[in-house]
Order: sequence, then structure tokens, then C-alpha cells
Amino acid sequence: MQQRIIDPPKDQWDRLPTPLTSGENKVYNLFDAGLPLDWEMYIQPHLNGLRPDLVLLNPYAGIAVFEIKDWSLNTLQYSIKYNWAIQSPINQIKLYEDEIFNLYCPRLDDRSGKAVISAGLIFTQVPQTEVDILLNPFRDGSMRKYQERYPFSGSECVSESNVHALFPEHIRWGRQNQSRFISEDTANDLRGWLKEPAFSKEQREPLKLNSRQDEIATEPTQERYRKVRGPAGSGKSQALAARAAVLASEGKRVLVCTFNITLMNYLRDIVARHARELARQQGENPRIIRQQIEFRHFHGLCKRICTLAGRENDYFQLWRQFPEQAVLEEHLAKLVSKIYTDLAGRDVLPIYDAILVDEGQDYNKDWWQTLRAAVEPDGEMLLVADKTQNIYAKDLTWLDGSLRGTGISSNWYNLETSYRLPPEVIPILKNFAKNFLIPSGVEVDISEDEQTELDFSPPLKLRWVQVFSVSSIAEICFEEARWQMKHLRSDTAIPDIIFLSPKNDMGLVFVEKCEQKGVQVLDTFGQENQEPDTFGQGDRNLRKYENSRRKKLAFFLGDARIKATTLHSFKGWEGRHLVLYVSRIASAEDRALFYTALTRLKTHPNGSMLTVVSSCPELYSFGERNFSPNFFAR
Repeated sequence: MQQRIIDPPKDQWDRLPTPLTSGENKVYNLFDAGLPLDWEMYIQPHLNGLRPDLVLLNPYAGIAVFEIKDWSLNTLQYSIKYNWAIQSPINQIKLYEDEIFNLYCPRLDDRSGKAVISAGLIFTQVPQTEVDILLNPFRDGSMRKYQERYPFSGSECVSESNVHALFPEHIRWGRQNQSRFISEDTANDLRGWLKEPAFSKEQREPLKLNSRQDEIATEPTQERYRKVRGPAGSGKSQALAARAAVLASEGKRVLVCTFNITLMNYLRDIVARHARELARQQGENPRIIRQQIEFRHFHGLCKRICTLAGRENDYFQLWRQFPEQAVLEEHLAKLVSKIYTDLAGRDVLPIYDAILVDEGQDYNKDWWQTLRAAVEPDGEMLLVADKTQNIYAKDLTWLDGSLRGTGISSNWYNLETSYRLPPEVIPILKNFAKNFLIPSGVEVDISEDEQTELDFSPPLKLRWVQVFSVSSIAEICFEEARWQMKHLRSDTAIPDIIFLSPKNDMGLVFVEKCEQKGVQVLDTFGQENQEPDTFGQGDRNLRKYENSRRKKLAFFLGDARIKATTLHSFKGWEGRHLVLYVSRIASAEDRALFYTALTRLKTHPNGSMLTVVSSCPELYSFGERNFSPNFFAR
């Protein structure tokens, strides 16, 4: 029996990031009850960042996009009088129609393609006569000529369940009388922009833990300071996030600390999933649990402490006195440690019941000691790490418990199996480690178990494009992103595609190329050399650092745009659609960085994709051996 495609499904509407209004709920259910089943419904679709309230799609008939307003008559009148230039819903639906036609459905006929697109407004609390009086004067051109394609509906249409008035064009075409201006191919073009990203769907599901992860999360040992190690994909971050949620559910004040700024957003999303499940089990509001947890990147925490202690001048003076790297690596941590010593016993600085550190291989001993000053004397600390991903070439001897005064035991808690990585990728990682990491003296930790929790090998598409002309790199990277757009998995969407670059400069060129093609990108790349000459070098360094930090703080996988970031910023994250650019493997850090980037791919029953675009001659043979038959030289 045919069922309507509704994305996301009805049983998940109450868990959407933006809660439905009562009017939206009525309209969605009205359309579901009254439209032929061939009409697919996309609720709050991403649509390259536009996020209309509703898009309807029928491969035999056409496309409709709607804005649904629960505005009162007074609100509509006020908006027309004072905010119409910037808040006009008529301009919104014009934009939706224009971008659907010009960007997301390129196969529609240039002259007649718009005939299959309807763009409408639905006012659930304003009578039809008032809607007509107030809005019809704003109709112009095709909106006036083809009013059935641009319906402006009032409250009676909703209360009387009048689907024909809300969407007159729905009966013009159908399976038995198909429009010649739309096809299944055109529908597929649009679906990739409409479907909810896989990451957003996962956010509504409980966090799944294996027995080892659950032990870390729920069974504390006598050691107050614990450390966990495991290969990429073994679930270290998930175990840490679950532990944070468990501690918070017990009323503890918890700090989750990272070095990578963007990783905070990822961890916050994972913690929210487990907090929601714990709250359900305990009959509590998940917000109460989440409010007990702070997420900070280490240097952001340091700045906050300087501000709370009234030592901002000292903070700024560091940037004027020392190079950026020296401030971040050494001097800022020492300043904060001194602040805690100077203000010991005063109720001014944050003290936590537990501090949990992800990607511990990014930390040095001084940073760890600074965090120790912020934990209660009988508090808990948990650090998770993978030395193979030491992309900053840190001295990690302190992690082994060989340095006194760190409070760290020499005992590691081990997570040994990779549950995230596709099985086919593990041999590739081993080959890379054998040829490039081990000869450099890198301590390698790769899962020995090449099986997943699944009883079959999920579909995986691997591609390697070796590029010889530097001038064509950005174009080829965009082409490979476009290739993935055309080969999405059944449950993924265009915003699930992630481009990773080793450096800012190529990232900026890629983003510019995407925007030239009408593809919106959420990126973390900062503009260089934009500071006026009136600033000293220290001030320029600080402003550059702060600008980069702001973009990274806004980086979320659930955003409606495709993603682009540096390899460094994506460490600790995961994705099912990756386009990875690599330019060099000259240093140990370069090699660790490329290895880490390869490990970001996530397995899934419905499949994953990884494309490597390489302009690095030293990787030609590696790519040819490990990615054939999908190795291409250009």
C-alpha cells in the first residue's frame, strides 16, 4: 500500500529543533489528509539555508513552497506598516521560487519551467477578506497574472480544510495526467536539497553505547583521574559525553573541555542526546541536566577566568608581549594557574565537580595542571586520547604517568574496537601507517577488529583524484562535492557533505567557487591581512585569533548548508560524505593530519562516501594502490 513520503516523519515532529506552531501543525495534517499520496511533504526543509515552512513535491505534477504564519491581524498590519521592506513574506516566497527554479532544479525548462512551481502564503488567524485587502496590492507581474500559482490564504481555508483554496494547482497534474515540465530526475535534483541531513535525524535518537563505553560513563573507579585511549572511531567522545550527562544528572557541576573550538559544538550535541534519554528515564526535564554542564575550549576558558578575576589587562598584555604561539602554548596557561593560586579560597572563579577533556593528545602538561586548579579537591577528571592523532606534534610523555605531579595514573582504560569506521577503510589506514607514520616514529593505534556491529559490509564509495595543475584544484574539489550531491545515500542530504582543507587559503577559494555556483557554505575559514596598520602586531594576532574563533563557534553539522573547514577543526568530528583535499605530507604533523582526516569517515548501514583530492606527488602511488579502481589522474 502506497504511503506518503513525509520528512521528517510525523512521529518526530514534536522533536524538531524549531517547535511547530499550532497553525503549522494544522496545515501539515490538513495537507496530509487531503492531497493525493504522490505529493511528498518536507517539513522545515533545509533548502540550502532558506528553511521554508513546507515544500510539497510530486514528480508527476510539480512543486509547491509555503510560508505559514500564525500572525494576528494586528501583527500583519504592523508588519506591513513598519517592517515590510525586510520582513515581507511575499518576498520570502519569491526568493524560494527563484532559487528552486534557478539553482536546485536546473533541468526545468527555461521558458515554461516555473509553471510547475507554486509559492503560497497561509495566514491561520487572519480572515480571507483581510488577507486580500492587505496583500493583493503587493502582487505584481506573474503574481497578479497567475494568482492560482501564488495563493494567499486566510484562516477560513484552514478551519474549513479547504485544500483546493490553499493549493489550487495540486489538481492540475498527477500520475494519470503528468506534466511534461517535471520528471523524476528533476524531483531527485530537488530532493537532495530538501531532505533532512542525517546528523539532524541522529540528534533525535538516543546515544547508543557499547558495554565498554557504558562502563566509563556509569562506573567510576577509585582513581579520581582516569584516562581512556583507543583508535579512531572507538567511541571515546561518546563515552566522555555520556559520563558528562550522568554526572550532571547527579547534580554535579561539569566542565567539558577541548582544544579544538569546533569540537565543543559536536560534543554538546552528543551530550544533549544522552541527557534527553537520562531525563526520560528519571522523569526530569533534560534542560535541568544540560544546565549543569559547561562546554569550553581551553583558551576560551582561560580568557573567561582572566575576565572574572579582573585580570583582562594581563591577558591583553600577553598578546602584546609574546608571539601568538607562545601565548597559546605556554604563557596563558601559566597566568591562569597563578590566578587560581592568588585567589584561592575566594568565591570568584569557577570550580567544578568534574572536568572532562576530549582529544587529550592536543594538550600539554601546563594546560592539564591549569585545569587541575579548577576542579574540586575530591573532584573527578577524565581524559580521552589517541596518540596516533597527534597532529600538533606535542610531547605526550606526561600522558603516560611518567611525570610526577600530574595526578595521572600510569593505567590506561582501553577502547579497542572501531565502531565508526567502514571496514574497508581500516586496511587503508594500516597501509598509510606502515608507509608514512611508523617510519617517522609515530605511536600507532589502529583497530585490529575490522568488523562492525553490522552483519554485512555497508556500501562505501571511495574516490581518489590526483591533480597536477594547482590552478584547477578548487574547481575539481567543487566538482567532487557536486558528484557527491548527485550520489547521495537514501537518508542523507546535501548539507551532509563536508569539505576538508589543510589550510585556510584553499578553503576560502573553495567557498568562493561554491558561492559562484549558488551553493551556500558554512565554513570556518578566516580572512587574512584585514587589520588596519594602526594596530600593533600583538593586537593583530589577538583580533585574528578572535575572528577565527567566532566562525568556529558557529560551526554545526545540523546547519542547512554544506560544510567546509580545516582538517584541524574537524578532528574529533565524523561524517558520511567527505571531500578531503591534501597538498603535502612533508612533516610528521602533515602525515598525522592526513591520517586523522581519513579516520573522520563514518560507517552506516545505508552507506558513506569519501573523496580524496590530492596535489601531493608523494601520495600518488598510495592513492593508486588503495583507491583503485576509482583512482583518477587529472
